[in-house]
Amino acid sequence: MHYINISDLADRDWRFLEPYNTSPELTWDMHYGRPRNMLERRITRPALGRYRACLSAVRAARQKKSAVLVSHLPNVTLATAAMARVIAPNCPHIAFAFNYTHLPTGRRLDLSRRHFKAVQEFTVFSRYEVRLYAELFDLPPERFTFLPWAMEVPEVAADQPRPFELPYLCAIGGEGGITASSPTRCVWHQSYAW
Repeated sequence: MHYINISDLADRDWRFLEPYNTSPELTWDMHYGRPRNMLERRITRPALGRYRACLSAVRAARQKKSAVLVSHLPNVTLATAAMARVIAPNCPHIAFAFNYTHLPTGRRLDLSRRHFKAVQEFTVFSRYEVRLYAELFDLPPERFTFLPWAMEVPEVAADQPRPFELPYLCAIGGEGGITASSPTRCVWHQSYAW
């Protein structure tokens, strides 16, 4: 299996799960959408670097029979799915870290509904998002996989008292259309393996 990762936020040294690969049957290819040149830095709408990376990834997928596209975040997923539909329609596509801060509306929502139908799996980080995105994009909930995920171990806020003695987990964020009206501090006193 050959995994082709596409991200427009990661640095060129980011390798996703490749360093943890223990199987010789798994190979990796990375495509980065961060601006590479003056034109890509100047034109941000549309994000030229993103579309260059998605096109490059989809072309690479067409060349490898065992390829799986792995797009990171919704905008990259949409661009990858739209291009793959024409260039590599039989290549499996996984949308990783599929989460929105602001849900799409209007034409963007229509495009997303159309192109997301070709994505085999969406990985989300909350159970709430499974139902929300399945309904919004008119997709079966079975296409969404809930995966507890943390980028880094959070810092403990030493100046905040524990609310109670039992171990607990506090997670506060803007996912799933939830927004805070005032700044909120999240305090982690103990971490847990899921």
